[in-house]
Amino acid sequence: MYKKKDCFIIVDGYGTGAHYAKYLSSIGIESLHVESFAASEGVLSSYCEGDYIDNVTWDGDIDEVLEKLKGRNVLCVLPGKDHAVELSDIISHQLNLSYSNIFELSKARRNKFEMQEALRKAGVRSIVQFKSDNLDSILSWIDKDNNNYPYIIKPLESASSDGVRICHNQEEIKHAFDNIYLNKDVYGNTNKEVLAQYYLDSDEIEYCVNTVSLNGQHFVSEIIRVYRVRIDNSPVHDYNELLCPIEDSEIFNLLANYIYECLDALGIQNGAGHSEVMITSEGPTLLETGARMPGRIDLSAYTKAMGHNQLSVLFESILDPETFRERVNKGRRKLKTNSSCVFFISDRQGAVVNPFPADELVENYTHFHSFYWGAGNKIEKTIDFTNTPGQIFLIGDDKNNIKAERLKFREREDSYYLSMILTDEHVREELIH
Repeated sequence: MYKKKDCFIIVDGYGTGAHYAKYLSSIGIESLHVESFAASEGVLSSYCEGDYIDNVTWDGDIDEVLEKLKGRNVLCVLPGKDHAVELSDIISHQLNLSYSNIFELSKARRNKFEMQEALRKAGVRSIVQFKSDNLDSILSWIDKDNNNYPYIIKPLESASSDGVRICHNQEEIKHAFDNIYLNKDVYGNTNKEVLAQYYLDSDEIEYCVNTVSLNGQHFVSEIIRVYRVRIDNSPVHDYNELLCPIEDSEIFNLLANYIYECLDALGIQNGAGHSEVMITSEGPTLLETGARMPGRIDLSAYTKAMGHNQLSVLFESILDPETFRERVNKGRRKLKTNSSCVFFISDRQGAVVNPFPADELVENYTHFHSFYWGAGNKIEKTIDFTNTPGQIFLIGDDKNNIKAERLKFREREDSYYLSMILTDEHVREELIH
């Protein structure tokens, strides 16, 4: 049972991380916000100052954080975004909190090279890889590997699919390297090294395994099958489907058991996890794990489909551990309904002059549940997950009907963007008039 003065520390409570303080506030628990980086205006739009007792800009001084807490009992530190994972570990370690992860493996929970190395050292299936700040060194490694193209080139510590490229020859390797090296990642940090990895051939199907852990005991909240397409050698999300633990039990259990090994290897003993996995001929293989919840999710869609969501299970594990342990030990249930998310893919770009036609979705899509618009006042051509304009959630009992509505959306999608943006034709018409 929590006490009146119990408090959480939320690091970078943006995006999905903004839900933490809102949930805690709704049950009377306070939160202190710590910001680890200068967030962009778009990121800050999800931040609500009123959800927190105060905000601290981290400068390495734990005493400033303690001063803001004013004697409150800190239960745990939760990271809201990838960039917050290491700082959350540092604060948790300095406060000597029992609800924390293995501190010595903190770097492996953020750096994608160290992550795969931790798996390898633990005897868990991992990806063959090489990192360097020198293009020739990467090309030499590939040459020694008998030029076994394609390879993945990516930053070590960015987020989403920022800078990730599938490369089929030296020219593409060079272009991907130049696009990353000494340039800024999505958090404004300079990429000082570049990571090269084996490409995992899995028919462009990825699995997102979302977990909650308590004292080393793990629970899979949900597994989502993600179908991807390629745009200019970059993997882009097309749509996803929520797996049923019963009807899809074979693949569900295969992924769950593998991910539990990964979480142990990465020292994730407490908190949320978001793991991206591919299934190859050798079995499930981790792309990466974030020690936090995923971004761009509609928690209500998952609650309707499963009766719970990762956020509710996370706070259950912290505030009601007995109920969480009962959840872990009891059998799985079928989905209450099916859930699918369609990711927007734009071939157009331009200034947004009209809002997204949300009424069209409500009126013409029987299985419409919600939509998210993230492009702001400018649409760009979609090149990776970082600049997809938005997404729509569909839920319903019939998978075939949901599939039909996904196809209908793709057929009409371009017309939605045309109705929103200022095109060259619009400009010409304005000049004429």
